[in-house]
Amino acid sequence: MDLLPLLHNTVCGGLAAAGFGVLFNVSFRGLPWCAASGALALALRTIALGAGWRLEAASFVAALLLGIVV
Repeated sequence: MDLLPLLHNTVCGGLAAAGFGVLFNVSFRGLPWCAASGALALALRTIALGAGWRLEAASFVAALLLGIVV
């Protein structure tokens, strides 16, 4: 798996999650946590997709692991 697409998806996932945090009026102190959780979830999903998993399974496992971690 290439590192550049993983890094790109991670950064974009963090930005998107922070954007949703702003949209739903999360406090300024909570925005980095939103960005970190979004980045982690999208990174896990990208890794699972790179390993040959189906989109549904990769998304489910990423959300499940993020829910356990956070």
